[in-house]
Amino acid sequence: MPKKPLTAYLDISSTSSFVLILLFLFSINVSIAAAYIFLFLIIPAFFYRIIVRKPSLPQLPRFFLSALIFTLASLVSTAFSSDPITSLKDNRDLLNFLLIPILMLTLITFNRIKWALSTLFASTVFVSIVGLFITLQRVLNHQDPISLDHRLKGLTSHWMTYSGLLMMGFVFFLVYQHYEKNPTTRKSIIMGLVIISIPILLTQTRSVWVGIIISVTLFLLSFNWKRVLILIPLVLIVYGLSPQTIQNRIQSIFDTHSPSNRDRIHMIYTSWEIFKEFPWTGVGANNVAAAYHQYRHPDAIQNNLHLHNNFMHILAERGLIGLFPLLLLFFFIAWDLVRLSRIISSNGTDVIAKAALFTFVSFMVAGLFEYNFGDTEIFFALFFYVSLPFLPPYLQKSADQPLTT
Repeated sequence: MPKKPLTAYLDISSTSSFVLILLFLFSINVSIAAAYIFLFLIIPAFFYRIIVRKPSLPQLPRFFLSALIFTLASLVSTAFSSDPITSLKDNRDLLNFLLIPILMLTLITFNRIKWALSTLFASTVFVSIVGLFITLQRVLNHQDPISLDHRLKGLTSHWMTYSGLLMMGFVFFLVYQHYEKNPTTRKSIIMGLVIISIPILLTQTRSVWVGIIISVTLFLLSFNWKRVLILIPLVLIVYGLSPQTIQNRIQSIFDTHSPSNRDRIHMIYTSWEIFKEFPWTGVGANNVAAAYHQYRHPDAIQNNLHLHNNFMHILAERGLIGLFPLLLLFFFIAWDLVRLSRIISSNGTDVIAKAALFTFVSFMVAGLFEYNFGDTEIFFALFFYVSLPFLPPYLQKSADQPLTT
């Protein structure tokens, strides 16, 4: 059997690169270190494709150009950073945007897209089951299974990362299953959604709860407002059946005197104070924590590593030159997803666009109360979901087969 030439392993559209993408997607929920390793292994094939082979590249979504502008703005901010070395080290995360063209060059058939979606869904269900086992173990060890001091974080390093990943998976596949015509597939997805929903509740992450409620409500309103009437009693039932700790956590969302809620208001004050001092370029990437103590509100509880709001954090960290391209990035994601979701297609583009759109809504809502844009796992999952409708199979004028059958 003849050996494959070395260049065969540098073909980003090859089966080996596709397998690496699947491993990457599964690892997002399990281990960010492993995810980075698998993505790093694809990078040589990516650069070989665009530098050596130089074929025509697939049409990239408009928001990718905004991502490049944001990257350039971040580099300018770094040049004027209060600590350029710290900011420069943080800028390596800007390379994460390469995931978008890598997906375009790897997921080139409907079959591959199906495998990618199935892999990420299986990974989300898997870490949800892990979360349930962790909770059960706490019960068996006579520990408080839902203590705020020991919040559920699955296999990630933080409960906000864990709950944010579960949130996006839950919203995407909830919308997706609504249009699924295969009864067996739909039942499997619904069963998985039930499993995912339990650790979402147990993480006690209020921003995620609000993100899910608002995105699902908007989804229901988009095709039948009467369905919202079903959601209201469902929320009340969940509240009534929840342990007192969960009920207290839900009530705290509306408590203006809650120390956590007050601290978020203080963070907005801190962001504004930093902005007034550094309006154009901010203090530089990853320098908010160092500057926080100097500009924080007198009544603030503690110093914070970041500001719990995507827009206010970027404003303080990268100034106006960073905020404007970020707004442009989010605008084009939303605009183009809305546009594609309204076009009835035979290949399932509208279905995928709708699922991605409401997933993006959940991310945006949660991002008003936490800096989830700066969370690498959340970043990877988000841009996988929102890139799906722009993949080559969906951009074809006529598809060989629909995604939903």
